[in-house]
Formats: sequence, structure tokens, C-alpha cells
Amino acid sequence: MEKTNVIITIQSRQCFDTLEEDWVEQTAGGCLERTAEGWTLTYLEGETSGLGGTRTTLELAEGRITLTRAGEYQSQMVFEEGRGHTSDYKTPYGTLPLEIRTSRLFWAVEDREGKAELDYRIQIGPQQSGLTQFRLWVKEKREEESK
Repeated sequence: MEKTNVIITIQSRQCFDTLEEDWVEQTAGGCLERTAEGWTLTYLEGETSGLGGTRTTLELAEGRITLTRAGEYQSQMVFEEGRGHTSDYKTPYGTLPLEIRTSRLFWAVEDREGKAELDYRIQIGPQQSGLTQFRLWVKEKREEESK
């Protein structure tokens, strides 16, 4: 399968009842690859995410996005609209049990460009974290953007 070098723009924010935090944005270089099930997108997290140096892989398949993190922070989170999934989130400070409930999932990739959108809630143990909105845009990295 052919790999394409891409530029990824990620925006996320959390909403707690009536309080909405501002969108946090980061840009990273990554790799987009076509697979038998859909697409795989891999990139290194930047320092602004709080996960600097962590390798993140998004597997985009029909009706599902699987996010896998490897490095100092490790996790695998499965997002399917209307469904809940449980997983562990391993940090340098210990392991946390997560339950993820996805209320909105969309992704589309065409001609080495695409986007993904997720709205989900995470429960860590007994603690609810509010609604997280995640938006990601991917575009092919052109040679002139490398200079």
C-alpha cells in the first residue's frame, strides 16, 4: 500500500455542562496509508497536547475509528457512534480505566486529503469528563511545504 506524507491539523475542546473551553489546535506531520479496511494515519504528538513524543495511530474503518497511542502514554480507544467501549490508559503515573461513549463519528478521505470528526464522553473510573469534540484535517504534504 502506498504511504503519503501529510500535514495534520487537529482541534479539540471539552464542554462541561454550561462551560465550554476554547478550541486547542496543533499541527503535525504524519503518514496516511490506504488499508484493506480503510485508512491508517500515524503522527507524533506535539508538546501542546501534553503527550509530546507519543506516537498516535488512527485506524479509520467503516463506522469506526480506533486511536492507539504508544510511548510514555499508552492506550487504545475505540469510537463507534452510539456505542460504548472500555479500555485502559497507561501513563507514567499509573493506569486509568476508561469508558468511551461516542455520540458523533464522521470521517472521509479522498485524493490524499480528508477529515475526521468525533464527539464523545470519557468516564475515568467514577469521574465523568464532559463532552470532547475532536476535529482533524489531513492534506498531502507538498514538496514546497517541506522547505
